[in-house]
Amino acid sequence: MKWNNHKFIFNVSGNGNWMNSHAQCPVAIELDGYIRVFFSSRVRRNLALPTYVDLDSDSLKVLKVHTKPILDCGEAGSFDNHGIFPVFIWKEVDAIYLYYVGWYRGSDINYHNAVGIAASYDNGDSFVKLFPGPIMPPLKNEPYACRSLWIEKIVDQYVMVYASDYGMYKTEKTNEPVYDLKVAMSKDLINWVRNGVSVVKHGYFGEAIARPTILKDNSYHMWFSYRGSKDFRRGKDAYKIGYAKSDDMKTWVRTDESSGFSPSNQEWDQEMQTYPYIIKLYDKTLMFYNGNDFGATGFGCVESSNNF
Repeated sequence: MKWNNHKFIFNVSGNGNWMNSHAQCPVAIELDGYIRVFFSSRVRRNLALPTYVDLDSDSLKVLKVHTKPILDCGEAGSFDNHGIFPVFIWKEVDAIYLYYVGWYRGSDINYHNAVGIAASYDNGDSFVKLFPGPIMPPLKNEPYACRSLWIEKIVDQYVMVYASDYGMYKTEKTNEPVYDLKVAMSKDLINWVRNGVSVVKHGYFGEAIARPTILKDNSYHMWFSYRGSKDFRRGKDAYKIGYAKSDDMKTWVRTDESSGFSPSNQEWDQEMQTYPYIIKLYDKTLMFYNGNDFGATGFGCVESSNNF
């Protein structure tokens, strides 16, 4: 599968008088003939809140910029006290569910993460948190953070591929979390059974794998972000986009060289390509993603003709 027709789409540029940098972690859904892309923007360095833009389905031109956050941070001490990042959206007949990563600062690491869920009952215009705490917290055999995810329904159950930490990589200044991909099962989209076994495992200690996004035909095709830990913010270890394939969502074979993806060779994504998110339209598939500095330059997309 080949991704092409790169387009740079949106940069916050101070929109709404609070989006001061970043359009991070794009999450897209088609709604009544247009595409809504949720993302997180930085109010300041240590505070990120989610909002959205609407795009024309054909041209991908911005139709609307929502000028307020759609969710607020939690109370002091809560898992989403310092930031909220959208990671996945699931649409039912009567509601749209937004899975998000809550962020809060730690003393010995830069941040902790866990997964929460919010719901919209007005077709995605506003959201309310379903619970004050996370639905994917640390467990006895998964003591660290849970992060980005993707869900598919298979017969009568939901299967989630998600990122969670397998340890900490110690640098001269701090401890950097490192993570890979695992699988969870659910009957109701809220309560998940996890066994802590990696299905796309890090290739070496210090590699971090996150943000799975999946396209299904006769098999399951997954793109994800991966990075190193020594020089990943602006250097050679920065996030790139990899690929894996599965027949059942539970056993995956990683072949990054089969991703079909390459950067645009434009300034906004030369250093980093990360946080992919796929939506399938009638005659094409779009992958939204961030570029340099984890989305400080905004987000763009690439297109495929759906041919594997």
